[in-house]
Amino acid sequence: MSAGVGEVEAAAVRAGVVVDVGGVAFGLGAADDARADAVASLFRHAQIVDVAPAVTLGFDGIEVAAPTTEPDLVLDHVDLWWTGSGGLVVRGDEGLTARCTNDAIVVSGDAPGLAREFRFVALIALAHLLARRGRHLLHGAALVVDDAVLLVVGGTGTGKSTLAFAAHRLGWSVLADDAVLLEQRDARVFARGVPRPIAVAADVVAEAIEGGRGVPDDPRRRVELPLGSLAPGEHPVVGVAVTAGGDGHGPAIVPLRGSDTLRELLRASITLGDADVRPALFALCGDLARLPAFSLRHGADATVAVEDASRRLEDLRSRLATRS
Repeated sequence: MSAGVGEVEAAAVRAGVVVDVGGVAFGLGAADDARADAVASLFRHAQIVDVAPAVTLGFDGIEVAAPTTEPDLVLDHVDLWWTGSGGLVVRGDEGLTARCTNDAIVVSGDAPGLAREFRFVALIALAHLLARRGRHLLHGAALVVDDAVLLVVGGTGTGKSTLAFAAHRLGWSVLADDAVLLEQRDARVFARGVPRPIAVAADVVAEAIEGGRGVPDDPRRRVELPLGSLAPGEHPVVGVAVTAGGDGHGPAIVPLRGSDTLRELLRASITLGDADVRPALFALCGDLARLPAFSLRHGADATVAVEDASRRLEDLRSRLATRS
């Protein structure tokens, strides 16, 4: 794929831009400017490619009814139906529905926080589609250290994005701060990022971020880093960190057993409920669980969170180097 450099904006989405997501050419589209803004918020830092799309993702305003049967899986704020032949229907609790086939995602409806709800629903559909191409999406960050990836997973608000911002400040490459694509190849696991911008909570940033912008419809008031802060490409994973929040008491970094690592990785998976991809997902997470892994706690003082995260990252870098 030949790539272009530049932020993906609403006008490009309305024009049918094609972007690279995990090595797959996605054709993007939207019915109006508001929906195009929502699509752009998920793919803003994607590489624009000059090829025919392999799959499409569109966002229209036509309300499409979900299946009338009981959902196959009910999660927080979302219902899922598997429809056979690789199909999936995702219904969010704020009004959006995504229909996914093997080569297309269509998101429909309306919602009060359009961009926020679109990112949530579309990401689940995206995970479903890409899993059938051998790319498994985890809720996590991917930080490049010495040409390899430290994979960071953990619950919302436990510090993944702060670690990603700290890594960026240290000069590390960051592939993702919230959504990572993992592919098993030649007995190793390789990581790439979903190209949504790195977003950091406003209360942990001491200074204004030049070129930054607020995350659309974000209740956490995070700030997106500008173009160039997110790195393209893929690297092998060599270690796992699980963010656990914390209050600053006790050891900041604690080694994890493989069984605990496996549980956290499966918890971070977007497609664990899909029986068709579950065997491959378990195999991938099992390989990751054999790598060095650590529980990572941070203090409660947001004003020094980035400095604390930087020290922990340098500590983890030393530990990984020693183990290798």
